[in-house]
Amino acid sequence: MNIRLVRSEDIDIVSKIIVEGLDDRDSEIKEKVMEEIKLFNKVHFNYYYLAELENEVVGVLQVLDYEKIFHVSVLSILKTHQGKDIGSHLLKSILLNLKNIQLIQVYSNDAAKEFYLKQGFRYVESACLYEINTINIHLDQQNHDIEVTTKLMKWMLDLDKLTTGYSKRPLFELLIELGAKIITYGKSGYVLLYNNTIGPVLAKNFEIAINLIIKAIELGGKYITILEPQLSHYKNSTKITMRNLDIGHKMRFGDSLDKNLDLEFAIHSFGFS
Repeated sequence: MNIRLVRSEDIDIVSKIIVEGLDDRDSEIKEKVMEEIKLFNKVHFNYYYLAELENEVVGVLQVLDYEKIFHVSVLSILKTHQGKDIGSHLLKSILLNLKNIQLIQVYSNDAAKEFYLKQGFRYVESACLYEINTINIHLDQQNHDIEVTTKLMKWMLDLDKLTTGYSKRPLFELLIELGAKIITYGKSGYVLLYNNTIGPVLAKNFEIAINLIIKAIELGGKYITILEPQLSHYKNSTKITMRNLDIGHKMRFGDSLDKNLDLEFAIHSFGFS
């Protein structure tokens, strides 16, 4: 088996493998994923590793580099080649090729959770992907605390690092360049809205968070990914209703991080690998 970095001519097969792994998800989500694959192949903090058998690409791993903190966004194997330890070989390639790794994390789907545990990952927490169905209130149009911007400011990055333990600045800068909006509530919280997806939502309390989310919905937000410890806030709220689409499990390999997840009311996630 050969493991190598992606080349420009590989993008079509990479898209095919990843979209095949989405199974019966609707065409809108599949189209969004294919767009993101092409975009992310052009940035410095993203790596695609491919697995080849007899010169055929059979698996792909995408990892984002946040200065020693690495996030596995995609690990997908062609169905015809599953069960051959290809995923294990791809993960080992990270350890061999990436330098100064402090932590690797991934949001795993149900089917892959046991696989990551066998690779030495530890279970941390679960998250649920929702489609927002209805909104039962509207923001007060005179609420001057709510603003929409495309400028990424220092206090936002500081809040991101305080909440999660590391800064996702390069990802946020890329998404803003691609058209993402930032919705702020003074300096007490913000939400990123990109491609109908809401998240992260970082705020000092749930009341601020829900106002940010409602504004994001009014601007076209449709999907949101929520950590299980925060789900009780949403279940007790009558302001929005949601339909559960998927569940993922945060898995970690390496050191723990200092964080404050009480401030994180939704995460940024492209999906569960």
